[in-house]
Amino acid sequence: LLQKLPPQNFDTLQFLLLHLNRVTWFEVDNLMTASNLGAVISPSMIWVHPATPSCSSSSFLSDAHLMSKAVELLIKNAFEVFNIDRAEDWRVFFQNYPDIEEPPAVDPEIEAHIGESEGAFFRLFNFLIAQEHSFQTPVQLNW
Repeated sequence: LLQKLPPQNFDTLQFLLLHLNRVTWFEVDNLMTASNLGAVISPSMIWVHPATPSCSSSSFLSDAHLMSKAVELLIKNAFEVFNIDRAEDWRVFFQNYPDIEEPPAVDPEIEAHIGESEGAFFRLFNFLIAQEHSFQTPVQLNW
């Protein structure tokens, strides 16, 4: 799906998701986890069409949760989605911004658990793409 985006949209989405992933590096201080960022940014990335008489508020909330979760997963997996070396990006980031203190490294056991979830992420992402029109409320992906 991402390959179908016009180049400028692809570049913008990549820049945004990588930036939001970097924001999560400092979540201990800023409290902006991928989940929180997904909840905040998903309404701007995925718009819901105006409700029709057949749409209920419960279906809207369910769809909003799915959209938030999809954006959360994109943020969490931005480096994998765009095939960017996370360690190199980390090194370059802190080299370019020497006044910013590096947050503590993530525990290797946690990193291993995150790696295990990548397969689940890609299965969910592919499912969402395949089911693009299955939302109870019509949605517009604004990528």
